[in-house]
Amino acid sequence: MNKTILYTNNGSLEKHVRSKKVIPYIVYPTDVYKKNKWYFSLFYNMIFKILDLEYKNGQLESAYIVSDNSNYCFICTDLDSNEDYSISRDRRSIYKMDIINNEESFTGAEIVYWFFMNDIDIFNEKYSGFWKFVDRYSKDRVIDRQRYFLRAKLLDDKYIDCKLIKDFYNSNTNIDHNYTNEYMEMLKEKDMNRIRKLHEKDHL
Repeated sequence: MNKTILYTNNGSLEKHVRSKKVIPYIVYPTDVYKKNKWYFSLFYNMIFKILDLEYKNGQLESAYIVSDNSNYCFICTDLDSNEDYSISRDRRSIYKMDIINNEESFTGAEIVYWFFMNDIDIFNEKYSGFWKFVDRYSKDRVIDRQRYFLRAKLLDDKYIDCKLIKDFYNSNTNIDHNYTNEYMEMLKEKDMNRIRKLHEKDHL
C-alpha cells in the first residue's frame, strides 16, 4: 500500500503535474502514440505532443514531436507501459473543485490527480475512506479512463460510507478491465523488486 500518491519512482512526472496542472493517464501494453495527443516519457523526462508519426508492422519508425516548452525533434522510442503516461491538460481547474458529492462524474485519472494536487495521503483522516480508490496497489483502485461519481456522508469532519459509482453513460466503453488488473499487478511486482534492490544495496 502506498502512503502517498506516486506517478514515477523518481518524482519527475510529479513536478510537471504540480507546476503545469496536467493529468496523467496510465498507458497499457496495447496503446500506441496518436497524432495530436500529449504524452509524458520518463526516458526523455519530457511532456510532448505528437505532430506526426509512422508505424511499420506495428513498430514505431519515428515520431515528430514538440515539447511543452516548444522544442521540436524526432524520437524513435515507442510508448513504454511501465513508465509513460498519456497527458491531459486540466483546463477546468479540477484540482480546485469539490469533487465529492458533485453532480458531475470524473475519470479515475482526474480523481487521483485531485487527491495528489490537494496533498491528501493515507494519513489524512477526513478522506481516509477514499484512499483504497486511489492507492496504486489497491484492488479497488479506480480505472483511469472510467468515469465515477464520488459519494459520501460528512460526519464530524470525516467522510464516511465512501463509495464510487461508475458513470457508464459518459465513460469509454472500450476499457479493457483485464489489462488494468494485469498492469497493476505488474507495477506492484516491479516496485517490489526495486525496493528489494535498494535494501540489498544498503546492506553491501
